[in-house]
Amino acid sequence: MFLKFTLLAERFPLIKGILFLSQFLPLLLLVILFCLTFRRDFYQKVLIFGLLTLSLIISAGIITETIRFFYYSPRPFVTLNIPPLIAVSKSNSFPSRHVSFWFPVSLLIFFLNKRWGIFSFLIVFLMGLSRVAIGAHWIVDILGGFLVGGLGFWLALKILPKVYYKVIHSPAKV
Repeated sequence: MFLKFTLLAERFPLIKGILFLSQFLPLLLLVILFCLTFRRDFYQKVLIFGLLTLSLIISAGIITETIRFFYYSPRPFVTLNIPPLIAVSKSNSFPSRHVSFWFPVSLLIFFLNKRWGIFSFLIVFLMGLSRVAIGAHWIVDILGGFLVGGLGFWLALKILPKVYYKVIHSPAKV
C-alpha cells in the first residue's frame, strides 16, 4: 500500500498537500479541548490539565519509551529503502508516538463530551492512517499506539481519586 501511495504522490502534488495538512490535523484536538474547557472554573481546568498531563506522561513518556528501549522496529521507509513523503526521523517506529500522545487527548475529550469525543477518535484514526501512508509507521505501530495511549489514560484515571471525576463532570460555568 505504501509503495503505491508513494508512486501516486510523485504524480499528484495534491496528495503531498493533503499529507502536509494531516500533520496539523491533531491541532484540531487542542481547539476542541480548549472549547470544552473554556467555560469551566479555574479548579476544573486545573484538574482537566492534571489528568491530561498525567496520562501523556504515562503513555507517551513512560510506556512508549520503555517499549522503544527494549524493542527496535525500523520504519517502513527504511526497510523498503524508499524516501518518505515528509521529513521523518529514522528512529524506532513501534509504538507510534504520535498516536500514543494524541489518543489520550481524544479520550479526555470523550470523557468531557461524548459527541466531540467520537469526532476526536476519527481525527486520531485518520492521523494514524496518514502516518502509515507516508511510510512513517506500519499498521501494527498505529495499533500499538492506540493500545499504549488507552492504557496510559486508564492508568491516569486509576491513579487519581474518584472525587476528581465529579468535579470535572460538574456543569461548566455560564
